[in-house]
Amino acid sequence: MINIISENKLFSFEPGVSFQYSKMGYLLLIKIIERVSGQKYKDFITDNFLTPNNLIHTRFLSLNEKNEIKEELLNYNENDNINTIISGSGLLVTNAEDLNKWYSKLFNGEAGISINNVKYLIMNSLPTENPQLLYGLGCINVPKLGYGSFGEYNGLWNLCMYDIEKNTTIIVFLINDTKNPNYNEMLAKLVDIALNVKEVINED
Repeated sequence: MINIISENKLFSFEPGVSFQYSKMGYLLLIKIIERVSGQKYKDFITDNFLTPNNLIHTRFLSLNEKNEIKEELLNYNENDNINTIISGSGLLVTNAEDLNKWYSKLFNGEAGISINNVKYLIMNSLPTENPQLLYGLGCINVPKLGYGSFGEYNGLWNLCMYDIEKNTTIIVFLINDTKNPNYNEMLAKLVDIALNVKEVINED
């Protein structure tokens, strides 16, 4: 697959210049992890990150468990198929407590990734098409909010940001079943909500 991309010049810009999201990069990363470690991706993540960091509320769902979850809890977009599974970007479930614990440990160099690599991750953020958002190695940087992640799955939008200085995590969820929603507009809504939440926290 890498050869196909390289030989046919299937890229939008030279590496290190800008950012454009693509699940293909994560699919390739999973294959690299499995080949180097000799483990299944799920087992590698569990053994090296979930268990050592005591993330007791975080685990991978089995396919049977996913199929047993009520449709209204998974799918807010009638055009999407809830049975579509992309390895590495789905089936991992957690809660707010574990997300806060993970971000606190990760960005302070205590999650199994060295502080030097964490600094490299957050200091090499690249511009995106959205002026509110910078993208690093697997995390986003939103000014005034910190570092974390932003995403959408079947109409459920989320923003999870960690403020390193204040050791605070803010998690925002929105449900939007609009057909072909504008990503920048949805991100702006999530950021506005998160900033309002942060103001309340600072007042306390």
